[in-house]
Formats: sequence, C-alpha cells, structure tokens
Amino acid sequence: MKKYVNLFIVIVGLLAVTGCSNGQETASDTTNLKLQQKIENSTNKEPVEAYLVVLEDQEPLKRPEAKKLLNSSMEEHPTIEAGVIDVIPLAAQYGDGGVLHTMFFVRNGTEFEVDAVDLADMTYTITSTTGETIATADFYLQPEGLGTLKPGEVRAMRYDFEPKFVKKNDYDFTIGYNATIKF
Repeated sequence: MKKYVNLFIVIVGLLAVTGCSNGQETASDTTNLKLQQKIENSTNKEPVEAYLVVLEDQEPLKRPEAKKLLNSSMEEHPTIEAGVIDVIPLAAQYGDGGVLHTMFFVRNGTEFEVDAVDLADMTYTITSTTGETIATADFYLQPEGLGTLKPGEVRAMRYDFEPKFVKKNDYDFTIGYNATIKF
C-alpha cells in the first residue's frame, strides 16, 4: 500500500470533503441506539463480500489512475466482517492551519442499509502503528457525500479533522497508521 500513498494524497486534494469534525449535529442518539440494537440482534455471521460504489459527484475517483488505485485497495480487503461498519485508511496528510486530511473506505458489513444519520455521533479515530491517538472526533458525514450504503457496499470518503481534534501534528503517515469508527 505504501507505493500508492503519493497518488492517494493527490486524490485527497481533489475529492470534495464529505465529512469533518466541525461539531455539527446530524442525528439524535435514538437513531444510533436503534442501529446498534439492530446490529446486535443480527443473525448473519458470515463475512460480507465488499464492492466499491463511486457516486456520480465523486468525479476524481472516476479517473483511470484513481480507479486502478481503488480497485487495488479493494483487492486487499475483499470481505467485511459480518455485523460491522468499519473504515479502511487509504491516505492522510496534514494541511494548512493544522487540519488533518484523511481518505478512507467506509464499509457496511451489516444486513441493513445505513446512511450519514445512522453513523452520526460514532467516533472516528486515527492512531499510530503503536496505538497512540493522532486525531479523534465525532464521525459527522454529509448525507449527500455518503448516500446510502447497502449491505456490502464500500465508499471512498474524505474527512478533515479540525486542528482542535488533532492530538499529534507531526506523525509520519508513510510508516502506517490505523483508523476506526465506534459507537
């Protein structure tokens, strides 16, 4: 994956921001509780086959070099754990003013359709390879940027951490890092 970092960084710069840590409220805790309960009561225990969906307004991801890169990344993560909504980190870089730009796949391993409202108030965390927190914030996504994720769907997204949510501003992302979302 390291060989693709520079190309992903270019794509991050072109891709519209689809989520950020600006503190906007997008849903109530009741919505999240209902989704959590549905997931906990799910009977599906088999891994879910993952497939990438690029939305019409994600033009930079339709370029041949971006498609090749995204498909290569998808090959590394062909299935999603049953009953899990997760993220796979693709690229991260610091920007002007201390903002941390990230690009990732958000993946739906549940048997339910989910949208930005369902995922609101989850916590998105970036950690170093040793487990040190680099940035953490509520997982607010723009509804039109995510759309609806059907079971097995994967969407490439960009999320920007505002400086107040960045705990470490000098990490070298080329050595690897981890990303998680949790209720």
